This record gives sequence, structure tokens and C-alpha cells, in this order.
Amino acid sequence: MNILAGLLLAVLLATPAKATTVEDINAMSTCDVVNFLGLNVMKQYQAGVPLKNALTLVENKFAKGSFLYIVVKGMVMEAYTTTRYSTDKYKLRAGTKFADQYYIWCIKNV
Repeated sequence: MNILAGLLLAVLLATPAKATTVEDINAMSTCDVVNFLGLNVMKQYQAGVPLKNALTLVENKFAKGSFLYIVVKGMVMEAYTTTRYSTDKYKLRAGTKFADQYYIWCIKNV
């Protein structure tokens, strides 16, 4: 298992999302991973996970200063400045929009 897959698997195990295998993660491009993480960060925020818990997870699961550490910590900080919705429809919309913004950023910059 490569380092990226290991780090992502650690994050995924901490999230109550659909099961994702190491093979699924290995098959993703960098921008697909960024998009996937953006969606999951927003899902956790919309589910009510406290900011401190989200930042602790980032600190514990990613090597400080690594590309994913910087990107995911930035995602968390940005997500927690947005509106938290009460309906599933708007939560999904917020997650999709958030992930799309990071996907566009990645395509332009990575």
C-alpha cells in the first residue's frame, strides 16, 4: 500500500461514509483524491463534527507539512466558515459545491 493510500484509508476509517477500498484509492488521480476529501470534509462539517475534532484528525493522520496535510487542513478551516444546513438536500448541495471548488483548484494548480 502506498503512503497516499494509507493516509486516505486512515481518514476514511474515521468517517461514516460508504466503504472505500485501498484499491479504489490507488486508482484515483491526485485531483480525484482532493475532490473526494473535499466532499468528506464538508459531510463531516454538515454532520456536526466539532472543529477541534476535525483538526485533531488532520494532525493525527497526515504528515505535518505534506501536500495532503496542507490541503485538508485548509479544507477544514474553509468548511467551518460556511453555513451548516439542516436538510439533507442542502447538505448534499453544499458538499458537492465545496468538493467541486477544490477539484477545479487542483486541476488548475497541480
